[in-house]
Amino acid sequence: MTYNLVITPHTESQIEHALNYVGFKLQNHAAVISILEDIDSAFNILETVPESFPLCDDPNLRRQGYHKISLKHHSYLFVYRMDMQTIYLLGFFHMLEDYTNKL
Repeated sequence: MTYNLVITPHTESQIEHALNYVGFKLQNHAAVISILEDIDSAFNILETVPESFPLCDDPNLRRQGYHKISLKHHSYLFVYRMDMQTIYLLGFFHMLEDYTNKL
């Protein structure tokens, strides 16, 4: 089964902000490419097996059915929810961020 991914404008903005920080502030263009590859890998996984990732630990987010997937090689994660055949990416966060208060 293949799922449709919907990347919210807010999530797109968060990804862009993180990549700009790494690319321009840290001047690490190789890391930007690597993060993009990791994001693409996460998208491919979500399109096929989104139900295999855990619900968020936060009780409020859990009640809303929010899941999280961590990037395999970088300290970022996506928060998403599933609705039938559609996956809504609701946020992109560094693992040290308190994302529970930002959704």
